[in-house]
Amino acid sequence: MNRFISNLLLLVIPLLAFLPVKATPIDVLHYRASIEPDISNKKVKGTVSIEFKALHNTREISFDCDGLKISQLELIGIASSYVIKGRKVYIRLQESLETTETYEVQMTYEGNPRWGVVFHPEVPSVSTVFSTSQWMVCKEAIEDKATLDLTIIAPKGLTIVASGQWRGQTELSGERIASNWLLKQPVSAYIFGFAIGPFHSTSQKHRHTHFHYFSAQRNSKELLQIFTETANMLDFFEEKSGIRYPDSTYHQILFKGSISQEMANFCILRENYGEQVLNDSAAVNLSGHELAHQWWGNQVTCKDWTHFWLNEGMAVYMSTAFREHRWGKEAYEADMKVYYDAFQKVVQKGKDKALVFPHWNNPSSDDRILVYYKGAYVFHLLRQELGDQTFWQALQKYTQTYYGKSVVTTDLQRIFEEVSRLDLDPFFNKWVYKK
Repeated sequence: MNRFISNLLLLVIPLLAFLPVKATPIDVLHYRASIEPDISNKKVKGTVSIEFKALHNTREISFDCDGLKISQLELIGIASSYVIKGRKVYIRLQESLETTETYEVQMTYEGNPRWGVVFHPEVPSVSTVFSTSQWMVCKEAIEDKATLDLTIIAPKGLTIVASGQWRGQTELSGERIASNWLLKQPVSAYIFGFAIGPFHSTSQKHRHTHFHYFSAQRNSKELLQIFTETANMLDFFEEKSGIRYPDSTYHQILFKGSISQEMANFCILRENYGEQVLNDSAAVNLSGHELAHQWWGNQVTCKDWTHFWLNEGMAVYMSTAFREHRWGKEAYEADMKVYYDAFQKVVQKGKDKALVFPHWNNPSSDDRILVYYKGAYVFHLLRQELGDQTFWQALQKYTQTYYGKSVVTTDLQRIFEEVSRLDLDPFFNKWVYKK
């Protein structure tokens, strides 16, 4: 497989992160959590307070707690009991919740994450990846967005990065520090996260945003070279979306291993990405992809995994659109050929699918190629169909209309039809809904 394709596919290796989550009848508003990873023993322990509203009157609610052992649980002001079954904790109430009230549940827990946290005791370092319910009890349904007050506790001498804005740190007993982060923009729980390690770091400011770069291996000079395009990317994505990056900081971390992921306000990039860019300054698709998610994915979010191409196909496409902006049409066309060839191999194997398909409960590597690369190629075809001016105008209206919201594919089609004044049923039926 082409190295470019295989590298990007490492974004989505943990299959179980994408299992469909059964809806629970609540809307989470805010999490307040304190997490202490034990890097040497690959464990986590923590407390979490979850504020929520009931979507309808109910006497049973649930949260995701995949593998976590809950030692204490209290629903403030209401007598309750709980039981853990499978990947969830079910809370039974002695009285019904009212839709007009805000409730709070507090939990203490610990566990040994199987895939939601990557530990490297030899470094030492640790990072979250994809499955938040492996390290914090939460509602993991992708359409439920909430704010986060997160405190991470780690040994002194290590650097902590987490979702949100840093609000300071305090020294604790036992040579530990507690670092507090506040995420004011509601997002889906799967992009909550943190990273801890003996990072070298450097920073720079570009207009309204402070960029911070981290690596256990690279020095400050190398980091500035590796991430020299970040400011240009941010300008490009702000222009195309018509929406300013919502936060004052953005962190990029080179982390040991092969997994990369966007999270709220920061991203983890596989460690050898640094070497890749030092060898070829234009090979920035991965960091472009992750930064694009701060708009398309983190804010305009697919309502469920069956429409995942709206997150990933868009992020792949926008990373290539940036390369076109920065290095010209030849770079753009080279990427599109890679994407086309990748999904045509799936077609030739007889495993093509519609981009919107209902069984995203056990995605194969071929399914991921379709969502990422067929998805990006379909945006390329849509741009050809509409022309540059109409395409970018429609993309901006789509982003602004659904910013901070959840979407399905018909939302995208409707906006593009409104702007273009065209019937796009033939196009979407051919490329999106049918294999």
